[in-house]
Amino acid sequence: MLDASNVTIETPRDHQLSHGIKLEREYLSQLGYRLGQCAEKLVCLALQDARRMAARSPTRPMHETSCEWAYFIGALTPALAHTEMVTKGVGCAFKGEGVETSMALAQALCQELEKMNDVLQNRPHQNILKEGSFL
Repeated sequence: MLDASNVTIETPRDHQLSHGIKLEREYLSQLGYRLGQCAEKLVCLALQDARRMAARSPTRPMHETSCEWAYFIGALTPALAHTEMVTKGVGCAFKGEGVETSMALAQALCQELEKMNDVLQNRPHQNILKEGSFL
C-alpha cells in the first residue's frame, strides 16, 4: 500500500508529491466513509422492502411475485457478500452505534432473503432461482 511514509522529502517537488498523497488519502478516507453510509442505508431500505414484499405476496399473482422476488434476491445477495457487512459491519450511518447496528441489519436482511428464496424453491413450477445459486 502506498502512503506518505514511502515518499521522502528531499526537494520541493518531493514535498509537493508528499502533500498530494496526504490529500489523496484524506479524500479517499472521506469517500470510503460516504460509501459506507450508502451501503448501510441500502441494507436498511432493502430490509424494509423485503418485509413489505413478504407481507403483500399473498395478494399478488404467484408468477409476478416470483419474478420480483428473484430479481430482488439476485441483486442483493451478491451485494451483501461483497460488502461483508453481515460479518464485519460498517458503522458509518448510525452515529454512536458502531458496527453492531449495521451487522444486525445485514443479518436480518440475509435471513429475509433466505426465507424468500425458500418460498420460491417450494413453489411448484415457479423455481426461478436454482438451488444454491444466490444464497
